[in-house]
Amino acid sequence: MNYLARICVPVLLLFFLTCSNCFGQSIAKPIWVKGVDLAVQGNFYNAQVEFLKAARVNPFIDPFYEAAKQASIVVGNIGARKIAHEAAVHFFSGVKLAIKEQWDEAILEYNKAIAVNRKFADAYLNRGYAFLSTQQHKKALADFNHTLKNNPGSYLAFRYRGLAYHARGEYRLAIEDYNQAIHYNPGYIDALSDRGRAFTASGQLDQALEDYDLALCLNPNHQNALFNGGLTYCAMGRHRIGVEYYDRFIQLNPMHVDAYFHRGLAYKEQGTIPHRRQAIKNYSQVIQLDPNHFDAYYNRALAYSSLGFGSINTGYHERAVEDLRRASMDFSQTIRLNSKHVDAYFNRALVYDALGDHQRAIEDYSQVIQFKPEVADNYTKRAAAYGAIGKYRLAVSDYSQGIRLNPTNPDIYEHRADAYFKLGQTELACEDLRIMCKLDYCPRSLETMSDGKCK
Repeated sequence: MNYLARICVPVLLLFFLTCSNCFGQSIAKPIWVKGVDLAVQGNFYNAQVEFLKAARVNPFIDPFYEAAKQASIVVGNIGARKIAHEAAVHFFSGVKLAIKEQWDEAILEYNKAIAVNRKFADAYLNRGYAFLSTQQHKKALADFNHTLKNNPGSYLAFRYRGLAYHARGEYRLAIEDYNQAIHYNPGYIDALSDRGRAFTASGQLDQALEDYDLALCLNPNHQNALFNGGLTYCAMGRHRIGVEYYDRFIQLNPMHVDAYFHRGLAYKEQGTIPHRRQAIKNYSQVIQLDPNHFDAYYNRALAYSSLGFGSINTGYHERAVEDLRRASMDFSQTIRLNSKHVDAYFNRALVYDALGDHQRAIEDYSQVIQFKPEVADNYTKRAAAYGAIGKYRLAVSDYSQGIRLNPTNPDIYEHRADAYFKLGQTELACEDLRIMCKLDYCPRSLETMSDGKCK
């Protein structure tokens, strides 16, 4: 913490002294875009005026500083006759298409730029990023390698190659490249945040938090560091702090679906009734922003069902029924959006059982068994529902299947014995109780458990 304090105090002073638009949109972006439009027309002199203007923003604050700086260098290389006029026009045409996320068309323009100038490092760099954005990781890596061959100190190439390695799950290589990006550009905030993500993905959570903290020292509103910091704190079980990070992120980006969803998960993990209610509010916000987010419906249903079962245990019947009915509706919506969501069927069945709607519970357990016929608990749950409506022969059949799948579970023998007793099959019931006792589970004497029917 002493190290962070030494770094943070002077950097925060710089932040507040130089930040004219910390909480708004990028200052550089519209200026840079205007410069790109001029460059596409071949008007490089006026384009350079715009790029230099855009590059005067605070690099810690404005994410388009790097783009403006790169564009200015490219135009400068035209003047130095290192890049042909025609190649530059194609390059900026590619940039303009990339702004619109028209990646395939952008790649074609970068191809043309490279065809004119085979050593055009920034064209390889940008084409690599376009490949990365379209999940063509092998091609992206080839372009970033080519960029670094021509420009060994390109911190952008190291960062982008790190992103490509990260996307392939090669976190060690990603971290090495982020290290190089930071080496060539100390204080490179996006590389710090990305390295934090790689540390998180590889289970090095303390190192990840160090990177997020340093990124947030450089820019307290860095959204990636806030969001991923929240994920990392929650992965460490520090959900309260995770919520604080999500709070700050949502203030900056109030329409971000994943932030509300993960904040909901963080509240849920804290376990208390008020926290579950807060989780429900967050899942509801997700659903408002994305009505087809089945995970939000499912997790809201889990929260409602947890509250409902808790109210049953504490004797608040009316409140329990209200929460369980809401849970059943959300599980149903989950299933409408994802008909193969096995856990939604299973948990809805539990809710139906609690509400006394055993026939519907049986239908859901049957659906679960179709998906997972090898799980003993699915049969025993359906057996209990059959027993609740007096269908003891069907209950015995399901308990028997449960025993075949899990023959050492004493509870199943006890429940099947109860069903046998209901059917008047006393000897079979007594045999099940004897087996239960042989499995070292005999809480009372055999005679007591059978009301004197078994000796």
